[in-house]
Amino acid sequence: MDSEENEKIRRDYKSGIRFTSDCWDCGMHISVDTYNMCSFGCLYCFSNYLSRAVERKRMGGFKPVLRAISTKQISDILDRRRVAGENLTNTLIDEVSKHGIVQWGALGEGFDRFEERYGVSLELMDIFNRNDIKVRISTKSTLLAQDRYLEKLKRGKYTVSFSIITSDDEMAKKMELGVPTSSERFSAMRKLAEEGIRVHLRYRPIFMPLMERRVGSGGEEDWKVMIDKAVDAGAKAISYEMVFLTKGPTYQQRRRDAMMDKVMGVPFTSWWRSESIPAQECQRANRLLKYDGMMKIRDYAHERGLIVGISDPHFKEYSDSSSCCGFLNDDPVWGNFWKKSLLNAVVEGRKAFERGEPYYVSYDDTVEEWTKKVEVGYMFSIPRRHKYYEGWTLYEHLRNKWNTPKYARSPYNYFEGILFPDYLDDEKNIVYRYRHWTPEGFKEARG
Repeated sequence: MDSEENEKIRRDYKSGIRFTSDCWDCGMHISVDTYNMCSFGCLYCFSNYLSRAVERKRMGGFKPVLRAISTKQISDILDRRRVAGENLTNTLIDEVSKHGIVQWGALGEGFDRFEERYGVSLELMDIFNRNDIKVRISTKSTLLAQDRYLEKLKRGKYTVSFSIITSDDEMAKKMELGVPTSSERFSAMRKLAEEGIRVHLRYRPIFMPLMERRVGSGGEEDWKVMIDKAVDAGAKAISYEMVFLTKGPTYQQRRRDAMMDKVMGVPFTSWWRSESIPAQECQRANRLLKYDGMMKIRDYAHERGLIVGISDPHFKEYSDSSSCCGFLNDDPVWGNFWKKSLLNAVVEGRKAFERGEPYYVSYDDTVEEWTKKVEVGYMFSIPRRHKYYEGWTLYEHLRNKWNTPKYARSPYNYFEGILFPDYLDDEKNIVYRYRHWTPEGFKEARG
């Protein structure tokens, strides 16, 4: 990599490695992003709702500045170099030492045109490999199929999840501007699988008008073609989720919503919001509307031999394990992820129901010990908006959500009722009871 070119990018993206704000509902608690921006132009990108987004910075009068993660920062953490008084850094070190696993590509693409120019992700792969870190990569790119990246993949421990929303190349081009075609991504998936790299299909976000389209010479629905192509390309698992839209879109996102509606040929975005719970910031429609589509994907994926992970709060309980990324709990390589989570609670609740047993879950069953060491201000902007939260740990913040069922992101509302507040334990925390949702209503096992 030309040193003059490399000097043009600032290497001070301090949030490039962090605890994910989705830790309560995810088995991968440490996230890595190479760059603070993404060169791809996906119309549906949820990162456009966040403060990191280019469009918000432009609207606020700030010139967006491309930054990359500091390789020294991530090396210090992965090399376990503790820093006196740096509680956050030391907690990251503790969790990396314990689990040795990270997710890469949580908010942005690490292998886009920025990477082609600067090669920072290529440097990170050497650091991951040197420290024997297991890395789950999420990507829309085909860059990893190039020899220089493929050789580094083969020297380390990687799972590459290819994000694809439709098998129709022309439709994908209109929805994902500047992104390799779906066919190119499936080809890259096949090449990696043939080289012994574990690959998954990340089928998200799903748009109902796209998944139900008849495509190909056989006229099959797109969702089925997606699964067949992934299996044929060597995928071991599928992770899927239907799209969510923000309740309060920015001006730029409203324009993108209109573009998506035009591409799909229906007023999808207004309809989707109208079918969602009004109080929810993430507008996800509802269980009844999504049930048939979610279940037929799960059933056919199992029929084709795939591990199933569901990242959609509606029907997360149908995941095969405590990982919505598609790793089984007892996997000898990838099973060392964090197990205490809301996802684990609903999966275990569903399994108990199928055995005819009631299931109850307490707060401490869903949170890891590290949450007691990290201030909530590091994870969210809440303390800057509400002084009430100043000094709270993440553990205390999540407990507040847990004990306030009417809160939009409480377990009760987030999963649309399958975790139901039952009684208070000795610590005055709510104990939730699992109720199994069906299109006919809730069902419960009584013991």
